[in-house]
Amino acid sequence: MTTFQVGQYVNVLCDIHPGAFPGEYLVTLETHDGASSGFVRAEYVTLSQTGEAQGSIQGIVRAIEGDTITVQLPGSFFTTAMGLTTFPASWANEHVTVAA
Repeated sequence: MTTFQVGQYVNVLCDIHPGAFPGEYLVTLETHDGASSGFVRAEYVTLSQTGEAQGSIQGIVRAIEGDTITVQLPGSFFTTAMGLTTFPASWANEHVTVAA
């Protein structure tokens, strides 16, 4: 189990597709609460080495309360203000890693 800390940079696994403009991607996170999609600049995206439409985006842990972790993700998301996304710790342990 990963121990997350507020202020820590993390990589969140997601599906990645070309965005509407050059230099951005459309990303979709499949979370416990459903899908969250948005556009993220290429500099925050790491593509999978397998050639599939998967990879990760880098975010910052903003809060840890009980069994939930709130991560601020860069970009413009359709379902969340300011890129704040809350994950259950059990989901985060499988889909979020500490950035190197």
